[in-house]
Amino acid sequence: MAARLSRRLSPLAWPAVALAVLLPAWVAGWVGHPEHSLWALHPSQGWAGMPWWAAITPAWVHASEAHLIGNLAAAALVGVLGLALRASPGDALMWLLAWPLLHLGLMLDPRLDWYVGASGVLHAGVAILGVSAWFTTGRMASLALTGALLLKVCLDVSGGLPLADRPGLGVPLVPLSHLMGTVFGLLLAGFHRVRF
Repeated sequence: MAARLSRRLSPLAWPAVALAVLLPAWVAGWVGHPEHSLWALHPSQGWAGMPWWAAITPAWVHASEAHLIGNLAAAALVGVLGLALRASPGDALMWLLAWPLLHLGLMLDPRLDWYVGASGVLHAGVAILGVSAWFTTGRMASLALTGALLLKVCLDVSGGLPLADRPGLGVPLVPLSHLMGTVFGLLLAGFHRVRF
């Protein structure tokens, strides 16, 4: 009975992580001055100035309405994509692990005064799905998804600057968050799929 229940619930693990990104962000809405939010990450203050929850909460704070709507739509899309690609509970666990790790990775750039948003977490999810697809749905889907993600991350790079302007977003982009999410997503997914 427990095994049957586990099989029925396992397809829900991936969308549950997507909802863990989406719902608190939707409830929190967007804040006018995210740099003052207790949930923001402040790499410029160093490790001593980082509360433990800042490894998770930046994904739930957004700096503009456009920023929030874009990430909510992307979280829903990544959730549905995980269902379509048959992401496993192990993939969902790797996504949960990538979430705080990528925020800790942002602490390596003290030029960042503050960081909020779910884009790094979403990049990690897509990276994990790209690796997962190699083992589940096919190599072409994996190569297409991973290739598109890597191209996007390369296009996001702004000459090594910590911020990049994106008109219409209402907040500067942090290319390092996309890179960290992608790197940790690929590493954790590779570890999960090869090891287990």
